[in-house]
Amino acid sequence: MNEKLIQAIKLETREHPGAPVLLSDLRRRLPGMRKVIFDKAVLELARSGRYFLSKHFHPASSTRAELSLMVPAGDGEFYCAINPREEAVLEPLAPEQEAEESIPEPLKAEPITTRRRGRPPLPKNNIPDGERLTNRRGRPPIPEHLRRIQIRPGYRVPAWVANWMSEQGDIGRVIEKALIGFYKLTPPEP
Repeated sequence: MNEKLIQAIKLETREHPGAPVLLSDLRRRLPGMRKVIFDKAVLELARSGRYFLSKHFHPASSTRAELSLMVPAGDGEFYCAINPREEAVLEPLAPEQEAEESIPEPLKAEPITTRRRGRPPLPKNNIPDGERLTNRRGRPPIPEHLRRIQIRPGYRVPAWVANWMSEQGDIGRVIEKALIGFYKLTPPEP
């Protein structure tokens, strides 16, 4: 493993405890290290199990210069941060079990089904595959006919409107008539 990289990670975690260490910050701390060697060392640290990598949630929004500071994950995805793993400290279950045993039966509450930290409950297994959400993050996908497409630079309309406009022929006259009718405009005299 690359000791310079580990030292740079330790330095970053001392400066910002608990925060993920951005790979771009590590690259700036190690200017003499070639990208190929840096990428290989980061992936090796992740494989060791002592560190884990975080993927960028939307790499398409990044510039080429920003992507060059990240580590490729394959399939167009990139790792942008590394976090040291801390060993979990598990407390024994005995005190909790003893407390539950000391509660009389009539006073024991029935288990309550709650949401998972503010998120909706997971889908039931009897939902057909076509209806099950595969990705529960972000907003639901927009239906194809409602997606906005660009008709001119700066103008985006839903796909169904663009299809209707292409069927009308001279769309300029159609839009003019619609505006005159909706806003009760009076066109200028020729």
